[in-house]
Amino acid sequence: MTGALVSIQQALRGEHDQELVQIEGELIGQDRATGDLTLVLRSGDFVFSAILPEENGGIGMLPWKEGSLIRVTGICSVRMDPKTSGQGSGSVQSGSVNILLRSLGDVAVLHSPSWWTARHALAVLSIVGVLACASFAWIFVLRGRVEEQTQAIRLSEERLRHLSQHDVLTGLPNRFLLSDRLGIALKRAGRFDPVLGMLMIDLDGFKEVNDSHGHHAGDLVLCEVAARLVCSVREVDTIARLGGDEFIVLLPDLHLAAEAESVAGKIVAALSEPIDVEGTQVQLSASVGICTSPEQGRDAERLMHCVDAAMYLAKATGKNRYQVYSDKRPIASVSL
Repeated sequence: MTGALVSIQQALRGEHDQELVQIEGELIGQDRATGDLTLVLRSGDFVFSAILPEENGGIGMLPWKEGSLIRVTGICSVRMDPKTSGQGSGSVQSGSVNILLRSLGDVAVLHSPSWWTARHALAVLSIVGVLACASFAWIFVLRGRVEEQTQAIRLSEERLRHLSQHDVLTGLPNRFLLSDRLGIALKRAGRFDPVLGMLMIDLDGFKEVNDSHGHHAGDLVLCEVAARLVCSVREVDTIARLGGDEFIVLLPDLHLAAEAESVAGKIVAALSEPIDVEGTQVQLSASVGICTSPEQGRDAERLMHCVDAAMYLAKATGKNRYQVYSDKRPIASVSL
């Protein structure tokens, strides 16, 4: 049995009191203070209630969303205004209409409210804003970490490259870097025709320093020798340590071959000065071999052979001197 569909205004006038009716309204809340489920509805400017007894299913969670437009079917109960009820026809107080429900089936949802309300939209925007800020902050942190790691990797690569091309003790170029620079210098000499000078230096008496003062003292001597060699040549020149107490000096872009002899003389003089090793004066000397290109050719292997031969000749003829290589015969060595 279905009741007649009435408006809240009709119900308020008492036209359907104690009748089975249908009435529509917006669900705005619930009340369980009495144990029964009381639905609070609004229709226009009026508020009314729909009551479902607890024994008829009015327990548990409310199965309808607040804000839903629902239609309730039940017995219309109108409460009269006691101030006017004895004055004739009486009057009905606003909001004094109750609909007595029989079961949950007496409530029909006509329209559910959209989840996307202004409140929900603000909450979603707030969450998105927080996530965006957190994401940007993490991006900045991650970018900083990536830059730090990239810088560390770059520094590590540069250190490894330096170690692969330089002597660990003295910091001078090693034979690998010397080979590269010698190749470049020979190509440049072949194109622009300058004189390329090469010196090989061997320390006289270095073994005795190691034997008498220890290898630590020998390392200090080698570092001091390297520093004096650097001070004896130009910035464009290359000083390399071949190993032990042997060094190579590469002199590119010379005007005359005699300039190599001048540099050799400065080196012999510089290395003949005493070296202070932790308070002990160590006396050394140097034997220097000299060869030049294009006089001895433009082949790197031949130049190394020639300068090595000149150095051994300087050592064999008295040490503490330099010797210029000659294809015909060795030029007399010069001591200082």
